[in-house]
Amino acid sequence: MWGVMAILAMVGFVGLVAVRLFPLYFDDFKVTTALNTIKGDADNSRTSADITTQFFRNLSIDNVNCVRQEDLQLDPKGDGSFALRLDYEVRVPIAYNVDAVVKFSHHQVVR
Repeated sequence: MWGVMAILAMVGFVGLVAVRLFPLYFDDFKVTTALNTIKGDADNSRTSADITTQFFRNLSIDNVNCVRQEDLQLDPKGDGSFALRLDYEVRVPIAYNVDAVVKFSHHQVVR
């Protein structure tokens, strides 16, 4: 009986972690979609401010609030494109004072 209870407790804990982390990965999927939308737009006259505005507008539409302005870095390249780097982390409480920290990193070249 104790063995069954221990297995159920472990399965319950793994289920709790999965339920808490799923929204984070779903939001990261939305972030990836927003990045691909920006990458697919082939307007060469865009500035870094235009790209940033479009990216955060797409995130706002998808109700993603975990990415901050400081997390996005755009470095201009010589051919009119930008090296986009997005590094952010999200902290979510699991139980009591136990938190999970998940780090995400995306790198793309945007024209």
